[in-house]
Amino acid sequence: MTLDRSYEMAQFQEILGERIKSQRRSLGLTQVELAGRVGISRASIANIETGLQRTSSFLLVQLAEVLNIVPTELLPSLSEVATSLQQNQQSPVLVEGELISKELRNLNIPVGSDYGLEKALEEIQDSSQAKKGDETKSKEGTA
Repeated sequence: MTLDRSYEMAQFQEILGERIKSQRRSLGLTQVELAGRVGISRASIANIETGLQRTSSFLLVQLAEVLNIVPTELLPSLSEVATSLQQNQQSPVLVEGELISKELRNLNIPVGSDYGLEKALEEIQDSSQAKKGDETKSKEGTA
């Protein structure tokens, strides 16, 4: 996979997530409610909505059904992805094949800043561990 393709895929996921979020909100659903209706965690919905997690075709159809929308209406065209990339002119950092610029922005760390990659990676790991801890507590509460 080329770096350009990684940019395109990440942007595709981000636009898809924004559309899911917009439709969920227009129906007055919370992330918890949507997650419950499709059988995944709230954290997964949050990650999908921010473009950090990909969806399977099956999950996309489930989400669309719950959101009362045709699945293809959630999907951005390649020209939309290209336009969005040109507007954003993102420069994500590639680490072990994963784009992390979005995660940095979610932590309010400006991409390309002098913040320091090691510190940024520590923040991402801490954030991921906190999310896993939240999921574990949630599972324990339902058991």
